[in-house]
Amino acid sequence: MSSPSLPHSEWLTRKQLIDPKLISAGWKIVPFVPGAPLSSYERCAVAEFETANGPADYALCVGGQVLGIVEAKKLTLGPQSVLTQAERYSKGAITSSLAFGEYRVPFLYSTNGEIVWHADVRNSLNRSHSIARFHTPDALAERLTADSDAACQRLLHTPNDHPRLRPYQREANAAIERAISDRKQQMLVAMATGTGKTFTMVNEVYRLMKSEAALDVLISKDGTIGRVSVVPPNLAGGNITQHLVRAAIHRFVDIWYAVAAIRSPYSQEWLVGELKGVALQGVNVRDFRRLPIPLPPVNEQREIAHRLEHLFVLADDVEQRVNDATRQADKLTQSILAKAFRRELVPTEAELARREGREYEPASMLLERIRAEREAATQPTRRTRSSRKKIAKAGS
Repeated sequence: MSSPSLPHSEWLTRKQLIDPKLISAGWKIVPFVPGAPLSSYERCAVAEFETANGPADYALCVGGQVLGIVEAKKLTLGPQSVLTQAERYSKGAITSSLAFGEYRVPFLYSTNGEIVWHADVRNSLNRSHSIARFHTPDALAERLTADSDAACQRLLHTPNDHPRLRPYQREANAAIERAISDRKQQMLVAMATGTGKTFTMVNEVYRLMKSEAALDVLISKDGTIGRVSVVPPNLAGGNITQHLVRAAIHRFVDIWYAVAAIRSPYSQEWLVGELKGVALQGVNVRDFRRLPIPLPPVNEQREIAHRLEHLFVLADDVEQRVNDATRQADKLTQSILAKAFRRELVPTEAELARREGREYEPASMLLERIRAEREAATQPTRRTRSSRKKIAKAGS
């Protein structure tokens, strides 16, 4: 009798595909031991974890709590449709001290070894979606403590009153933030060329960081190096392009300070020095891990970030004043030229003559006099008969 092949065996799929993915994310694969306390499963993926609704394929345990349930299927099955089984095990994990409505475990996964499907059941608006890999133990612990609802409320109630924003840019920011609050995984912002897309998104990134609605940082590593943006919590685990590096910011590091440090000339010069490649130059991920960033105490980080924010506001104000002055100068130049062509720039000779009480000869009269004198000078002189006789006698 032939042994089962990988596509048709859930056991082989778990051993050859799923276990390596969990291990690479930092989980230790261990068997379930009846009666063992959850604290004994620190940073472990517990296989065949017992629940009131049957054994879960894996339970992800951190800090004495079950934070994740993984439902495994053979390679030939799609994982999205079986996420409901992980939901059932979450409801049956009665040993868990957590509770989110009827669920006892917040983070659910289903996978066939190639595709990983994920759901965060703490909020009914959260939508399940595919992710590139399993979350690490630290990532799950941090996501558990992060209050996304409060962050979204702070984001929605943060005044969007930057003086340089146009009304449609404010509307774009508001639409993005409503989509984030509604837990949408994908959104498209379409703006015409020249309407200020970059400034709109820079303003949005700042608002996300200010409200703490963003946890991770994206850094471009190929082509244009060192561009930095942030990742909202509801997009955690989303797929990213190979040209980006996703950096999880530690809870004791101010995210705005981290972004400012990466954007600093020192870090940018360091990244340029690490460029590799010919056609498309880039920085390797392992080199990004060596990026030296000064790390003062968190209070100093916040103070630095606060002062940078103040300086950027001043810089924006100076830029706005320069732009206003430039526009005024352009209008002044056009006004001067218009007055010059209308002969309004300086007093005319007629006005000066009237003020000084002297005679004034207009240009038209001057031209007429010059023309008359020229005609008189060129007109031939007519000789009389007596003058011709005198000339004849003188000749004889």
